[in-house]
Amino acid sequence: MKTKFNTSKFLAIVFIAGAITLSSCSNDDEDNNVVPELEVKTVEDLDGSQGPVFFSLSTGTAVQESATTWDIKFNSSNFSFGNGAEGQVIEGIFENYVVAPASGYSADDLAGIGSLYTYTGQAASGAQHAVLPTPGRILVVKTHDNKYAKIELISYYVGNPDTNSEAFINLETRPQSRVYTFNYVVQPDGSTNLK
Repeated sequence: MKTKFNTSKFLAIVFIAGAITLSSCSNDDEDNNVVPELEVKTVEDLDGSQGPVFFSLSTGTAVQESATTWDIKFNSSNFSFGNGAEGQVIEGIFENYVVAPASGYSADDLAGIGSLYTYTGQAASGAQHAVLPTPGRILVVKTHDNKYAKIELISYYVGNPDTNSEAFINLETRPQSRVYTFNYVVQPDGSTNLK
């Protein structure tokens, strides 16, 4: 017995199979094009109380001055750059700052007071003679290995203390200074994307 070939049913099946295949390929392409968000790393209590401390943004560790991987030197409230790294202060909020500038970097030493830090001096209220991160300012760095990074200073004192507390306001009970807490992000692919 001969069966009659139904062209319209055959074409419908081929069309549906093709649509499913294209749909799954399209989803695979979308998954491959997703750019993962960069990881925000936090460094707590990087101790510079005994002298300058050299930090590699690539490895996320303090290193010896002789190392070829350090990018930034924390020295009191000042910053220096090494091994070809350069930096600049940017007005912006760390979380919202998404693209590093292509130019404007400098290898010159950077005075933190007046740029990234505020010195309270003999403030009429609150803590006197304190060094506090300046809100709305971040440091953008082009690292020694040509990656872009952003840094948000959190604290200049051990333990990231509450700067409005009585213990902090009182100079005799204030925690040790020159002990840095900060957030940072490094873009590993060399692009200026910092999100």
